[in-house]
Amino acid sequence: MGQLSNKAGAPVVLKNRVIPSELIPENRGYYRFSGSLTIPPCTEGVRWLIMKNSMMASKEQITDFKEVVQHDNNRPAQALNRRIIVE
Repeated sequence: MGQLSNKAGAPVVLKNRVIPSELIPENRGYYRFSGSLTIPPCTEGVRWLIMKNSMMASKEQITDFKEVVQHDNNRPAQALNRRIIVE
C-alpha cells in the first residue's frame, strides 16, 4: 500500500491492484445492527453490516494496513444496549 496523505484529494500510488470482490467472502450472508462510529466523535446512527464468514489476512497485510492508517480505528466492544441484530 502507499502512504496516505493528510491533504484531501492527494493521489496515492498502490503497490498492488485492488480487486474489491476479493475483499468479500464467497458466502455473502451478514448480520445487521444499528450502532455508532468506532472513532471519535463515535456518532450514533450507523448501520453496521458484519459478514457471517470471516476472511484471513496475513501479518504483512495487517502491517501494511496499520502503516497506511497510522492510528487505531476501533474501540472496545460495547454493550448490546437493546440493539437488535438482524440476519
